[in-house]
Amino acid sequence: MRARKSVYVLLAVGVWLLLFGAAKLEAADLEAGNIKKMEKEAVQQEDIYFEKKSQTFINGELAGPEKVMSVWLKGDRIRFESEDNKNQYTLILMDKGKTYELDKSQKTYREVSSEMDKLKEASERTTVVVSKRTGEKKKIKDWNCYQVLVETTLEGNKMKATCWLSEDIHVSPKAIEKMAKFSKMKMLEELAKYPGYPVEVTMDSTLQGKQVRVVSTLTKIVKGPIKAEFVQIPFEYTKIGL
Repeated sequence: MRARKSVYVLLAVGVWLLLFGAAKLEAADLEAGNIKKMEKEAVQQEDIYFEKKSQTFINGELAGPEKVMSVWLKGDRIRFESEDNKNQYTLILMDKGKTYELDKSQKTYREVSSEMDKLKEASERTTVVVSKRTGEKKKIKDWNCYQVLVETTLEGNKMKATCWLSEDIHVSPKAIEKMAKFSKMKMLEELAKYPGYPVEVTMDSTLQGKQVRVVSTLTKIVKGPIKAEFVQIPFEYTKIGL
C-alpha cells in the first residue's frame, strides 16, 4: 500500500512539474455569476490548453497503459480530463482551495480532498538536496530544451527528477511563482529558479527494492481564450456526498 502511494506521489509530482508554469498570477474574479466578467477579461489572461502523457516503469518494464491527459487552465482554475475516462473530469479551484470530481453522464459533482493537499503533505517530508543545470540539450517535438537535475528525499527515499525545460514556450514568471506557492512543493520551488517551461520530467526512485520511473511529457500546448463555463460547475449538476 505504501509503495502504491509512493508511486502515486511520483506520478503526481511529474504532472505538477509540467503544470506549474501554466497558472496565471493575476486571477480573475471566478465567483459564480461573474461569467460575463470572466469572458470580458479573457483576452487579458493567459488561458492555456495542453495535453500530456505519462508512463510508469517498474524495474525497466512498462507498468500499465500510457495515460493521456487534457488540461485547461483559466485564471485560478484547472480542469483535467483523462482519455481513459471521458465521462468524468476534475476541477481544481485554486481561488477556493477546493477540488471537485464531476460526472458528465450522471450530471453530479462531489467535493474531494485536494490532490494538492496530498502533495503538500508529501512536500513536508521532502528535502531538496541539489539542483543543477547540466549543459545537456536536446529537441523534444518543436521545442529546444536544456536539462536540469533535481535530487530530493521523500519519506527516506532518494528521488531524482530529470527535467527538460524549454525557453521556446513563453509563460509568465509570475505564473510559475504562483503555482509554486500554491503547491508548496519544494521541488517545484527549486525548479522555478530556472527559466523556461518543463516539457519532459522523468522521476526515478527506489521503492521497496524496485526501481520505479515515471515519465511525463508535454505533447501539445495552445494559448487562447477558454470559456468561463468550462471551468465552472454546471448549474444543472447535483452535489452528492463523499
